[in-house]
Amino acid sequence: MLKKRLPHGLAVLLILAFVLAGCGGGGGYSGGGSDGPGTNASWQVVGNPGFSAGQTDSPSIAITETGIPYVIYCDGGNGNKATVMKFDGTAWTVVGTPGFTVGKAMDTSIVIAQDGVPYMLYRDEDNSYKPTVMKFDGINWTVVGTPGFSAGVVMYTSIAIDGAGVPYVVYQDYANDKKATVMRYVP
Repeated sequence: MLKKRLPHGLAVLLILAFVLAGCGGGGGYSGGGSDGPGTNASWQVVGNPGFSAGQTDSPSIAITETGIPYVIYCDGGNGNKATVMKFDGTAWTVVGTPGFTVGKAMDTSIVIAQDGVPYMLYRDEDNSYKPTVMKFDGINWTVVGTPGFSAGVVMYTSIAIDGAGVPYVVYQDYANDKKATVMRYVP
């Protein structure tokens, strides 16, 4: 097949027309930042600002399929242990008990399974800074598998759940020259 090149000026005009058609020319982008659709869009506070009991560290957020936001953080108001809260449409409410981890929690991460069950991951000071995963059973947070399950110290944890409900974690792995390691829970 023979390929023909457009003259440079024509190519520039076509690209410019394409960009303008998709950006600012009715494509939903106003050119002034990432303010989403519409010209009156803005960031709005969800619930009360500053709703945690104390200073927070490593906050993470997940949204259920029905639109309920859950947050997790290291809670300075509860001994730097993990606290999870969800927004009930009016206010932020605690999920389980505030500061529910045995020891200090760092690098917290949260995900919501398709069945609505929240799972959390944290770097566990009581288990040599190794990762621990917990899930909420409707009353309490319970450990999934073994606490502190990695070969060595970890940093920068994150959790996800596949369509079959299997949790996966990723972290910076000090036992492997600070390279990324992914693990999944196999019951």
